[in-house]
Amino acid sequence: QVFSTEEENELAQYILNCAKHYYGISIVDLKLLAYQLATKLCKCPDQWQKKRIAGKKWYYGFMARHPQLTLRTPQMTSFNRIKAFSKENVEHFFGNFLEILNKTSFNGMSIYNMDETGFSTVPTKAGLVISLKGVRRVGQAAAEKGIVGKCPAAERGSMITMALAVNAAGNSIPPFFLFPRKRMQATFMENSSPGSVGFANESGWMQQAEFVLFMQHFINHSKSSVELPVILFLDNHASHFSIEAIDLAVANGVHMLSFPPHCSHRMQPLDISVFGPLKSYYASQCKAWQKNNANRILEIRHIPKLVCDSLDLALTPKNIKSGFAATGIWPFNPDIFTDSDFVQAVEANAAAVSTENLREEQRDIIVASSFQVGGNKEIRTSDPSTSHASTELLSSSNRVGTILCDIGPLQAATPKKPSNRGRKPMRSMELTSPDNLATLKEKRATPKKGTSKRKSTTTKTVQITSKRGRKEKKSPSPSSSSEDDDFCIICLEKMPKKTVDNSVACNICKREVHLKCANMTRSYFTCVHCDSDFEDEEG
Repeated sequence: QVFSTEEENELAQYILNCAKHYYGISIVDLKLLAYQLATKLCKCPDQWQKKRIAGKKWYYGFMARHPQLTLRTPQMTSFNRIKAFSKENVEHFFGNFLEILNKTSFNGMSIYNMDETGFSTVPTKAGLVISLKGVRRVGQAAAEKGIVGKCPAAERGSMITMALAVNAAGNSIPPFFLFPRKRMQATFMENSSPGSVGFANESGWMQQAEFVLFMQHFINHSKSSVELPVILFLDNHASHFSIEAIDLAVANGVHMLSFPPHCSHRMQPLDISVFGPLKSYYASQCKAWQKNNANRILEIRHIPKLVCDSLDLALTPKNIKSGFAATGIWPFNPDIFTDSDFVQAVEANAAAVSTENLREEQRDIIVASSFQVGGNKEIRTSDPSTSHASTELLSSSNRVGTILCDIGPLQAATPKKPSNRGRKPMRSMELTSPDNLATLKEKRATPKKGTSKRKSTTTKTVQITSKRGRKEKKSPSPSSSSEDDDFCIICLEKMPKKTVDNSVACNICKREVHLKCANMTRSYFTCVHCDSDFEDEEG
């Protein structure tokens, strides 16, 4: 054991803080961090010094001495999601939810969450298979179009969209499928669950017209009305801002409340507890189908049955209820997230600490870093003469925490410059509120900037292909007559507007022609027509 117990506890706490702030440390990162820490503390063994990294024996011993640490596969999270999940956005969301609860009483049967997800004919998840030892690459036949008898490469495949809604009581409505086809076929929904419906559009993605169809499907199965209202939680996708869908929801007693932007990974019950198991079960169903149907192609008409079979396994009441409880939606718990869950609050604390250090009047010794590693505390001394004595009282654990903040990957972020685009950031809102509905209708009635200019401008000459295959020409608009245009009298092409450097004028008629058409052999130029008139006069 290279480090003391207190030093290892500080290192373990720092690793947990990094994972909490989306900067997980791998095995190699941990061994490099341990080597740098041992070098700073003058405890680096000779073997570490030679390889410039900690050894495997120390790593296994460190993990055994700290059983709370384990290896996990991280889920990639975009920086926009990390920044958007802030305390302010979460409190604003629960404030909107509380206003709706104060107006109307709801129970678990009337609180729904809706979201979309995609399913491909080529699942991305592939489990482990048994192969010959030493073989680096092992292929797996993809269930996509290919040559029979050969293993085709994992192609992109076709993607369909499924929209699903579940309530806090553990129930769900039948799925809603969207196929990437121009026309819907009855064979697409063969062997699907009773009550499930399917529609088709060219992209296969949810759009405003299809969201209206989903709302009709949702109202039909949720039995919502003005006397028995329900609340529907959903994200801020553009398709959900359909005026027709919102009018339909208001007429049938559906209160639509949106999550804060880029926060669905922490606040949406379907993302928390349902879609993860569902995708794993779907990959297993696709693998079983491929083994039972050798040399057959998995097409989009097979997907609804495989998805419905996966939903039977993933949509358990326990999974659904746990998603609503983990997000604080039901039972209602606005304090489900603490300050340690928000990266934004930690960065604000870092900025406050750095500002405090700039004040020379307060002789403060900031022991804790901006990320509060371990159990560090802030020591304040009003007398400058006592600052040196207080520094000597720092324990070894505090020194380890300070060193880790200097050499570790977790650093305070640079403040982002405010945007000057003039667009207000989106927030959680009640989509069915009268104010939001009036705003959407006003935006629809107001024409966008630049549309009138595009409509007023007309092209002078446009070629159009007729049904017979011949090219015709549109008649020029009255505002652009041919009399205003100058043409070269030799090649009969239009002259450019600026005719100083690329043209020459006839000395007699003053008509301009292209320099390349003139082929000047004299110091002055006379066009063909004026030359012929001059020859006739001489004759």
